[in-house]
Order: sequence, then C-alpha cells, then structure tokens
Amino acid sequence: MKSITPYHSLLLLVVIGLASLFMQLTWPKEGIGFGTWKLQFAQFDKGIDSTQIKLDMQSHMARLDSIALADSLRSLHDSVHVERSNSLTSLQFKDGNSHSFHRFFEALDSAQFKNVDVLHYGDSQIECDRITQILRTQLQQKFGGYGPGLIAPVPLVATSHILQDKSANWQRCTAYGYQDGSVNHKNFGVMCSFGKFDCPHPTDSTEATLEFMPTRFGDARNKTFHQFRMYYRNTVSKSSLSMYDGAKLIWSGDLPVSNQVQHVDASFDEAPSQLKLVFKALNSPEVHAIQLEEQTGVTVSNISLRGNDGMLFTRTDLNAMGYAYQRENTRLIILQFGGNSVPYIKSAEHAKSCAANMANQINALKKQAPEAAILFVGPSDMSTSIDGVYQSFPYLQSYNQALKEMVLGLDCAYWDMYEVMGGRNSMVSWVQNQPPYAGPDYIHFTPLGARKIADLLSKAILEEYRIWKQVKETQVP
Repeated sequence: MKSITPYHSLLLLVVIGLASLFMQLTWPKEGIGFGTWKLQFAQFDKGIDSTQIKLDMQSHMARLDSIALADSLRSLHDSVHVERSNSLTSLQFKDGNSHSFHRFFEALDSAQFKNVDVLHYGDSQIECDRITQILRTQLQQKFGGYGPGLIAPVPLVATSHILQDKSANWQRCTAYGYQDGSVNHKNFGVMCSFGKFDCPHPTDSTEATLEFMPTRFGDARNKTFHQFRMYYRNTVSKSSLSMYDGAKLIWSGDLPVSNQVQHVDASFDEAPSQLKLVFKALNSPEVHAIQLEEQTGVTVSNISLRGNDGMLFTRTDLNAMGYAYQRENTRLIILQFGGNSVPYIKSAEHAKSCAANMANQINALKKQAPEAAILFVGPSDMSTSIDGVYQSFPYLQSYNQALKEMVLGLDCAYWDMYEVMGGRNSMVSWVQNQPPYAGPDYIHFTPLGARKIADLLSKAILEEYRIWKQVKETQVP
C-alpha cells in the first residue's frame, strides 16, 4: 500500500476547496430545503448588512460626548419644574419625573454621615467589574467612600481590583445554571450564590481559607476598607472564624448555630493589605457574601451573573436578599439584563411576554428594598449572522421597547443602551471601530467599549443628581 505524502494531502485539500467553491457559486441564493432544514451558502458580497447606513463612529462618539443633559429651571409660584431635552444618554422616567430617585439623591447628600449602598446586578457584560468600577469610582470621588462592596466568596471570575485565593475545599453554588442536586433549598443570598467548603470528617473540624488582596489596578478607593461584614447561614454546628492581615491576627470569634441568615461585623484600625479568613467547622456554613467598605460614603457592588437573563430573583428566597438590603442601606439597584434573552425571542408578542416576566422580578425586588430606586439598563445592540449578513437580532428592538415601556410603567428609570450605541446594526460599527469597542462575537464590549458605556451611564446618573440638587436649592421655602 502506498503511503500518503504531503503532496497527496495538499492535492486533496485543493480538490475539496474547488468543489466547495463550485457549489457556492452555483447553489441557489435562497438555499435548498431538506425537510425542516435549509442549506445556504454565505454570499461573497456580504458579511455585514449592506442595506444599513454605516454608523460614523467618530461623529457619533463626539455627539455623545457633547450632549448636555440640558435642563432649564422656571419658577411657577412656589415650585420649580425641570424641563429636560430629549437626550440619547439621559436616564428616562415616566412623564420625565425623576421623583423615584429623590430618596437616593437625599441619601447621597447625607453620605458623609451614613454609608449608601448601590448594587449593580447584570450578566457577563459587567463581569470583572466592568462598567461598575467606573461608576463606583465616580460616585466615591464625589460623595466619599472606600472599598469594593460585596465580594463573592467563590467568584466565577475575580474582579479587577481585588485578587482572591481560597483553599481547595471550597465549592460555588448558584441560584441559576446547572444544579447538581447538592442544594435542596432556594436561599442563595444577596449575590444569588454562596460558597461552602467540604467537610469529609464529621467528627473532626475542617479548616478552610479565603484571601483578599488589592491589585495594582484601578482607583485606590476601590481597594481600601476598614469595615468587614459577612453574610452567611446554615451553621448547623459550632464554627469559628479568624481574620488575619498577613500573619497578624486582627479578629476572631464564633459563628452562632442557626439555620437563619446572619451576619458578622468587624472593624479594622488599619486597612488590611492581605486579608485572610480562616474557618473551622464540623459542617460548613453557607457564605453568601463579604462586604468590604467604610462606615460613610458610597459603596457600589458588582454582582455579575454570567449567562443569566435576569429572571432568577423570583426563583430564590428573597428574604435573604432583603436581610442584606436593609443592613446595607441599599438606595439604588441597577439591573442590566436582556442580552441573554434576545437570541431566543421569536416574535414581538414573545418580547412583551419576556418584559412582563421581568416586571415580576422588579416588583419582587421592590418589596425587599422599598427605599431603593431601581434603574434598568437595557440590552446593547447585538449582531448575528442572518443569511451570511451580520445584523441586529430580529426582535431586539421590540424587546428593548417592551422593556422600556414596562420599566417606566413601574415608576423606575430606564437607560437605553441600545439607542446610546446608535440603534439597529450599530454593533457592527462598534466591532469595526479602531480601536474596537466590541469583540468579534458581536455581543460583548471590549474593555475600551465598556469604559465608554460606563462613563456615559455615570454621567447620566450624576446629571440627574445635579438637576435635583439645583432644583432643591432654587425652590422657594
């Protein structure tokens, strides 16, 4: 038998390539059906939507940067009303009335006396503290505050400003995604996940460790903290916790036996540079979250839920979330979801149904955090290949509109990221921009693109605060 040489392999590849080229050139453009399947070839003259008007990214970005969330003040007897311009980058409210945010703004004005907590829930667009970090930095620079906020004991992806390490016996359990049957309850806590460690010896205590170390990246405020709080539950046997800064013991105590959600607080005279937690227990407690902050100022927590569509809250025990909201003085909840629903929406009616389900989530959170304002950040533009053409998902615009109408109807704020990007098919331009603002999957932002979005979102929130503050100071007593 003759051996196959590199020449034969090359010849085979050339023949296959020519055959494929011939089929592509002669195959009907509309494709050929095989039962419920249809086979089509991409066309050479396509790759992006040739019918779209390409977004001039330089002009669009310059426009976004220069848009003033213009307001004018006019006195009508004993009140002052705000007239807002129709700006792409502004927060949107029902009838233009931002009263649902006034308690949040009042809390910001008092942040020098009491810490104000902001929670940013979202999908993979906010992973690694993207978008949240910019918002945290800008709020802390203006209103004070230190620390990264809530940290998951066993994160899927670590944040950019805190390095985390753990002993090998920890495992992560989530309220979403694959469930292996090891958790028989719905009590996952404020971050929708918890960590626990394996205890193989029921008569001997097991030791487990968690470590937190600031990185050299990001704002120094994000990495400095003097206050520690840990949320946990299910301490079915005696457990102890010791804290070290490097090798120095800085706190120790027992965790009371209880199946209810609890918390433990600690204060440090000096901000730890290498915080190490050492647990000892016969049975692992379920550690929901660790809060690193100050007593005053603003804390902004990043809670990224990769792959989630935002419909998980009503599937969990919300009381554990409410327990944390009340103790953290939570005054703003940001929900950034929608992208993971978009590929599966098949009609405009389906889009409305998904938006109605999201309304259930918002109402559930409102009950647990009645003092908190809610801001919904809508989905970005996302592209998929349709007949070989990269273009927006068919019902993305319908879903965005349905979400906006629903959110405003619940007296919450909406930030239209889809329109901020430029609307339909804008993702293609964000990908093709130099440097790219979005990645080759036509879904996720690059770090530069995420920073651009974060800057615009932060400015929108701070502008609403400025308008409220100006109105407050101008009102006639």
